[in-house]
Amino acid sequence: MSAPVQIPADVDREDQILGSLTARQLAITTVAATVVFGVWQLTGPARLLVFAIAVVPVAVLAIALVVGRRDGVPFDRLLLAALGQRLALPGVPRRLRTPGVGRVVAAQLPVGGVRAVGSDQLGVVDLDGHGWAVVCAIVPINLSLRSGAEQDAVIGGFARWLHSLSGPVQLLTRSRPLDLSAPIAHLHQHAHTLPTRELAGAALAHADHLHDLDSRAELLHREMLIVFRDPAPARGARAGAAAGQRLRRRTEEAVALLSPLGLRVSPLSNAETAAVLRRATAPATTLHPDHPAAAPASRSDAVSVRSADDDPPTVELPAVSSESRAGEGVPPGRGLVRRRRREAVTGGRSQASRWFAPGRVRVAARQVVLDEVCTTTLVVTGFPREVPGAGWLAPITGHPGLVDVSVHVTPLDTTIAAGRLRRRLARLEAARRSGSIHGRLPDPDVDAAAEDAHLLAERVARGEARLFTTTITVTVTATTPAGLDGEVAAVRALLSSMLITAHPATWRAWHGWLTGLPLGLDRVGTGRVLDTAALAAAFPFASPDLPPPTSPTTVLYGQNLVSSSLVFWDRWACDNYNSVILGRSGAGKSYLVKLDLLRSLQTGVHAQVVDPEDEYRRLANAVGATTVRLGAPGVRINPLDLDTHTLPDGTLTAAPDALARRRLTLHTLLTVALTTTDHSADDRARAGELSAAERAVLDEAITATYLRAGITDDPATWTRPAPLLADLHRTLTTHGQDRIAPGLIDRALHPDTAVEDDDLDIDAGNDAAVDLAAGSAVRNVHAATDGIAADLAARLRPFVDGAFSGLFDGPTSHPPTAGPLTVWSVREVPEQLRPLATMLVLDAIWRTVTHPHDRRRRLVVVDEAWLLLQHRAGARFLLRTAKAGRKHWCGLTVATQDTADILGSDLGRAVITNAATQILLRQAPQAIDRVTQVFGLSAGERGFLLSAQRGDGLLTGGEQRAAFTALASDQEDALITTDPAHLATHSTDPAWVRLDPAPARAGAHPGVHVEGAW
Repeated sequence: MSAPVQIPADVDREDQILGSLTARQLAITTVAATVVFGVWQLTGPARLLVFAIAVVPVAVLAIALVVGRRDGVPFDRLLLAALGQRLALPGVPRRLRTPGVGRVVAAQLPVGGVRAVGSDQLGVVDLDGHGWAVVCAIVPINLSLRSGAEQDAVIGGFARWLHSLSGPVQLLTRSRPLDLSAPIAHLHQHAHTLPTRELAGAALAHADHLHDLDSRAELLHREMLIVFRDPAPARGARAGAAAGQRLRRRTEEAVALLSPLGLRVSPLSNAETAAVLRRATAPATTLHPDHPAAAPASRSDAVSVRSADDDPPTVELPAVSSESRAGEGVPPGRGLVRRRRREAVTGGRSQASRWFAPGRVRVAARQVVLDEVCTTTLVVTGFPREVPGAGWLAPITGHPGLVDVSVHVTPLDTTIAAGRLRRRLARLEAARRSGSIHGRLPDPDVDAAAEDAHLLAERVARGEARLFTTTITVTVTATTPAGLDGEVAAVRALLSSMLITAHPATWRAWHGWLTGLPLGLDRVGTGRVLDTAALAAAFPFASPDLPPPTSPTTVLYGQNLVSSSLVFWDRWACDNYNSVILGRSGAGKSYLVKLDLLRSLQTGVHAQVVDPEDEYRRLANAVGATTVRLGAPGVRINPLDLDTHTLPDGTLTAAPDALARRRLTLHTLLTVALTTTDHSADDRARAGELSAAERAVLDEAITATYLRAGITDDPATWTRPAPLLADLHRTLTTHGQDRIAPGLIDRALHPDTAVEDDDLDIDAGNDAAVDLAAGSAVRNVHAATDGIAADLAARLRPFVDGAFSGLFDGPTSHPPTAGPLTVWSVREVPEQLRPLATMLVLDAIWRTVTHPHDRRRRLVVVDEAWLLLQHRAGARFLLRTAKAGRKHWCGLTVATQDTADILGSDLGRAVITNAATQILLRQAPQAIDRVTQVFGLSAGERGFLLSAQRGDGLLTGGEQRAAFTALASDQEDALITTDPAHLATHSTDPAWVRLDPAPARAGAHPGVHVEGAW
């Protein structure tokens, strides 16, 4: 956690001119005394009763105006605000009024239209004589989960952006109910396109689950905006274009300075800006659909864009008649009287102002009711002396309610600020001396203001800080007046807990609501001077939420543990499509992997799963998947099969270097196989590697094996049946008896190369061409290689006709995997063969992934990846899949409970580095230090992972971080749970052998189970 930050005292507090009276109070007192004196002159001492009757109301009113305060504002200012609000909002005719809270008014917004400037259609809002504005959307970051050093870096970068400000800016956070209509509609529309009925049914069930979640009012989405305002009052096309260019430069500065902090700033186009303004001015459209105020309006909200050569593009707004707004029912008439009546109803508003304004507006002393939606604006008037470091506004912006937090920032010119501080410091010191001379007790407020004014003057003079006039308002929204009172009380209690003073904008409710709109206008005018450190530490763009779902490939992971929102994540929008899930046993890794897999399948992804414990069987059966049970009788994989692909028309194709690739892959597979069965004391074998001599002999044997099967570098020979592992074993066994000369191999593999006949028999050629010494040396080399070949053959024998032969003793038995999900179960494979079996499965999966004529989004899931990571060759194979998968539109999901295995090797850490999505579940205390170091966790994240409950996790992806808990429906939970208590009562294992087996179906592949399709 970063260090606490001091907030300067209010250096703009009113001076005490006479005694404890300020200039304003002294003026009111003087006017009242003048009135009393005038009345005395008129009545004289003879009419004391008349004088008393005339003077008492004046005196009471004067006293009330001088000493009275309400909601942090003196009574005189409240009176002026009430008069100003009354005059600014003309009422409607009496016959159009309806009963309810407040007075029905004709709302008028300071919006003259939205223009498009430049080729990117940058939206520039005409503020109707108050300047121009540009709205930018911003994606927040989770500041609370970062380390202290990271927080300091973010706050420092934000301070640099504040220093660069050249005009007023508004930082706005809006909370609204989360809208899940888009993902629900996508699931309904695309369910029929899924390849199996079972998967389509699962997609519709997930849509129902999302609908149930959507009905919860506590699920919120936070929209964060930056509004840049240019105060130039000029209007017209040329003024708008010039203001747009100035505002564009400011947005570019924000993008350049905030992007390194992880904040994505996106200037909005004119259509996007119009949509944002419409949502802000019509809150009923963003409420839950069940609320009656959220019913669709009678008019169209469509926005079209037109462009003309002589006029910059503007947003074309629909025509709005007087009958469609607050003046509904006013008949059109002729003459001055009826025209003035219509103007009283519409307030003389422009077409744009009427289009953006809400339909029915009621304004009370503290409330604004918009289309039956109640709002109250709280104005922050007091701050604590010290705030707890970075993101001190986060409790307000993250409040679980419908609140809009608006921060208006106006930078003060350094020269002007320095002069103001000097004059202010002089007055404060004069007040302190005056009090000391007259023997009054010291005023703590004056002392604090004088000290802070002195410190601020020094920092400004040294160029260490800038000053900003800052206005903070909190607009609370509810659907009923009673609900609004409860929400306002909760927000004020939260602010009080932070020692922040906030009061309702009494008699300024309309101006307070306007201040919270994304227009950049501060209509409240209760700004407080803050320095760079205090304002930067507020950092209103800190949020625990992730962006809402905007893509059909987004998947629901769970519910945010910090805020009232859901955690959606789109791995296909990241730099790569890989994810890694780490957690101790029982933390919920497999549960989360299966949940992600099931929901990814519903978006059209095809997946391949390596299942070490047969945990995916129920899920596979539910979605109509193909299950291949390795280790079952008759289920085999031939590692010497070439990588060939069949086109839809039946044409067989292969890569030009398919044979070379297969030979290299065989080296990796056989390295694992041969070192698995080696029980010698050789260090390299124990490390999972072969010596250089062993690799050379193995390469020669592989080449000879393909050659004997008639397969050469000529693609025409690749359609011949591939050799078996037994053929390779036979080649190694007969290495010294039936040696094939390298010349013969070269001629067979490269037919265009001329080879002398004398090269066909190395022994005969050598006996005829060299002397006795050379012949002896050659025989020694042959003897050494023969010994290596015999040793390799002995280590390979268990895979051919020994205990491990069941998986390799014939051609590949399983059919091609064409469904949306293929599960490769390796539970029945012996423990020491599982790494090899997993690599064989990944090799078979890789052939499907790299099919050049069947490009689609694919997902490869490797559960319990420690089986591969314990072998160096297996770790390399997994890393290759992680690195090259993106080129083939494929994502890799790696899950393991042995965190030390994946973090203890360079290859394991490389797999993590190549995963853009990283999910950490509960960690063991013995592993947390290493996890903290590798993932750069903060103290808060470390503590969370040590105490996380089952299913709770920390998702990190780039600059985004979120703590969540997995959220599944009852139907999904029944398919993916591994709870033994649940399985004991709801499941049996069909993989166990029956003593009275039913007859097998004709043509069925043993060990392969395929569910029905369309």
